[in-house]
Amino acid sequence: MIKLIDKSGDKFKYIVVIGVSTGGPQALRELFSTLPKDLPLTYVVAQHMPEGYTASMAQRLDGISALTIKEPLDGAILRQGEVYISPGGHQCQITNPILPTLKITTQAYYKGYRPSVNLLFSSLAKLNLNSIGIVLTGMGRDGLDGVRDLKQTNKSTIIIQDINSSVVFGMPKAIYEAKLYDYVIGIKEMSNLIKKLVR
Repeated sequence: MIKLIDKSGDKFKYIVVIGVSTGGPQALRELFSTLPKDLPLTYVVAQHMPEGYTASMAQRLDGISALTIKEPLDGAILRQGEVYISPGGHQCQITNPILPTLKITTQAYYKGYRPSVNLLFSSLAKLNLNSIGIVLTGMGRDGLDGVRDLKQTNKSTIIIQDINSSVVFGMPKAIYEAKLYDYVIGIKEMSNLIKKLVR
């Protein structure tokens, strides 16, 4: 298994990408409040929000989590135990398979979204690294194309939030109907599943 190493010497085995929309802040709070910092993971989140809202959300989440949660700047290097919330109104993609780095731009809306879950997930698929793709509550089908790209690498596990714990079972439903998921699970049980997958 490839181990990714950043400049600080941190090691992580998987990049976790998360796509979420309606109901996202509460779902992310539930997830990140129960994940420890010592798992060999780094996290990048695309939450459908306009510019100016994601920084305060990241700050609130950081206050209830053992993980370090922030809104990143362009060029941020991914580090173990850290969560990067894509800036609202921007596109966020992952580049460089040797030193995974975030590319934050004002690139045009993709299929109606900025940030786009599809663009984030597909950028990670191009790097062909070990990953976990998670699609949480939200309207629409953003994330379907990106999940399809991740599954084609054979290095990604896909988790979707179940209908009972979703505020809107739209984005997860698109993955469910396409049969591209590995696990369907409630948000309260998701952190335990992640721990089992990486330990």
